[in-house]
Amino acid sequence: MALGWLLVFSMPAAKAQPGATVTMQTFYDELSPYGEWINDPSYGYVWRPDIGGDFRPYYTGGHWALTEYGNTWVSDYDWGWAPFHYGRWTYDDYYGWVWIPDTEWGPAWVTWRDGGGYYGWAPMGPNVSVSLSFGSGYVAPYTWWTFIPYNYVYSPTFYRYYRGPRYNQTIINQTTIINNSYHNRYVYGPRSSDFQRRVGRTPQVYNITNINRPQRTNIRGNNVNIYRPEVMGNRGSARPQRVVDAPGNRDNGGRFVQPGGNQGQMQGRGIDRQRAQQVQQQQHSQQVIENNRQQQWDRQRAQQVEQGRQQQQQVQRQQLEQSRMQQVQQQQVQRQQMEQQRQQQMQQQQIQRQQMEQSRMQQVQQQQVQRQQMEQQRQQQMQQQQQQMQRQQMEQRQQQMQRQQIQRQEIQQQRMEQRPQMQPQRMEQRAPDGGGHQGFRR
Repeated sequence: MALGWLLVFSMPAAKAQPGATVTMQTFYDELSPYGEWINDPSYGYVWRPDIGGDFRPYYTGGHWALTEYGNTWVSDYDWGWAPFHYGRWTYDDYYGWVWIPDTEWGPAWVTWRDGGGYYGWAPMGPNVSVSLSFGSGYVAPYTWWTFIPYNYVYSPTFYRYYRGPRYNQTIINQTTIINNSYHNRYVYGPRSSDFQRRVGRTPQVYNITNINRPQRTNIRGNNVNIYRPEVMGNRGSARPQRVVDAPGNRDNGGRFVQPGGNQGQMQGRGIDRQRAQQVQQQQHSQQVIENNRQQQWDRQRAQQVEQGRQQQQQVQRQQLEQSRMQQVQQQQVQRQQMEQQRQQQMQQQQIQRQQMEQSRMQQVQQQQVQRQQMEQQRQQQMQQQQQQMQRQQMEQRQQQMQRQQIQRQEIQQQRMEQRPQMQPQRMEQRAPDGGGHQGFRR
């Protein structure tokens, strides 16, 4: 238990954002476009959102996010910054869910239960304190509760896992109140460690970031951006501009009842019959008047509902028409963009073809130049070869002539050398046989 209280007091203080101060009139003015203010005999001015009959606070149009201040309701409505963080909600058989303003900010004004595989929450009713919600003195109606399996309590689509109110009483019997609070001001709800123990994973914990004007609460990154001004003054210091007076009064249970019935009827004792009849006629007339007033109120209310429905349909038609026009414009823009892209592609293709043609022409020219150069080189080579052959032929002729000349010289020299030897031989052959040979031999 000591550890639990340590965790409670270690949390940051949940208070309105500094520097943003408004009055109760801000609630009246900011919420009027989204619903109607009703002058209730028991609670004063209460507000009913202009939403379908299936609306439920802390269920419709939003989801839970675990923040530094505890489990915080992140509403999808533009007006959600006020009714889900200030005041209380209650259900009326005639009006449905209505909001009772108050000045204290909190992440959410609900009570929590845990057990049987479910987390559950229900709006705190009027004049219900945190300590009272923990005790046995306060029991929220079972139809107010929403029970979601542990794993989906922080899912934006948690409502898909809600089994319906007919199972609530059974689940309530399997659950216990989560009695953790912040300084006895609001219920913190499931903690990160509790969720991790139940599910096996750690939930994301967001930071609260202030917004400087009334607008829809949103999540960006790790921040929950919300408008949470400090509200000054009391409820009697302001008044809505348009107020609907509630028909009749409320009984001890807070439900509307019509005046009349047995109340104020005279029993006729000690009064003559005529006087009693007059009183009964007056009461009957008053009852008729009241019934007529109630019927007129019902007709007016039905007309208002019908007008609201027609206006809503008209707004929806306008939104659909605007959406259709936007789609047409987007399609037209897309067609223009596609046409521009097509033209750009055609231009690029034409440029590419021109570049390819230029490149081809350049290649042809280069090939022609190369062929000319090769032809010139071939001719030069042929000339060089011819010249070389001519030189070789001349050299061969010269060498041949030189060899022939040398041969002639050698032959001539041989002849010259042979001539002296031949002359004595010839003389010897010419001499007489007797004398000549004898004398020579001697």
